[in-house]
Amino acid sequence: MITEHNNRLRPISNIDSIALLNKTEFDQPVTCCWTAPDRTSKNELVKVNTNISWQLVDSNNTILHNYYFGNVKSLLMDNIEQSLMPWLTKYVNCGGIKELIITAPEKKAETLTKLVSFVTNINFLYISFDLLVVNIGAFKATNVRVKHLDISHCEHTFNEQDIILIGECFPYLEHLNINTKSLYNVPLIKKYLKYLRSLTFETKDYYINRFDEDSTTRRSYDLQKQTQFLFSIKASKMTVWMDKTAFDDSYWQTFAPKPLGNKRKNSPFSRK
Repeated sequence: MITEHNNRLRPISNIDSIALLNKTEFDQPVTCCWTAPDRTSKNELVKVNTNISWQLVDSNNTILHNYYFGNVKSLLMDNIEQSLMPWLTKYVNCGGIKELIITAPEKKAETLTKLVSFVTNINFLYISFDLLVVNIGAFKATNVRVKHLDISHCEHTFNEQDIILIGECFPYLEHLNINTKSLYNVPLIKKYLKYLRSLTFETKDYYINRFDEDSTTRRSYDLQKQTQFLFSIKASKMTVWMDKTAFDDSYWQTFAPKPLGNKRKNSPFSRK
């Protein structure tokens, strides 16, 4: 018995929907259901070609060994254990996956190298920056043309070396979602990410009342007076459309760390 529920993963490319991903989908009302045979009349794998999103939470997939999923567009992985790879590469058409979301807590995952070698057609990648750095060789060794990268899962650094690293792995990147205090380095993006069209980042320093539309309107109005570029604000995220005006705007320098003052403390032995 195959069921579909209200809480679908689609569309996963909507950044806000990632926060809604949870394991209670099957508690939601059923919108569609059907039965499928364990095997065909010729004892072949049953092919499931429906456009689906897949969430892998463990390696216990023996119940699915009779099926081949040829039309998985979004793959969400809560773990990337070595034991998952044989099943995934045998029963799922990895070349058809367009969106890869990795929420695994591990910082080291040798299995990721093998996974990336199979999902060569992804254009959206959601991954923690730490996991990306640890497995940087996996992405450099492939020709993955990611257009949308989201590394906002945890707060991370964002210096010139980090930007160079992202540019080397994803030279055709068009949309980037980050979570950092080092926004003063944003102008450096112009040099290393030639195709970037939008930048989304956390704005935790601003008070946001989601139930107060006037507060959001005032905040946007104040920023419009201070900046020259185009932007939009939704909840705690701000998206800027990156062009020459955006890169050259002095707004980014407002995030620069303030120099420590050299205040000299009075010594009990100093002369007055």
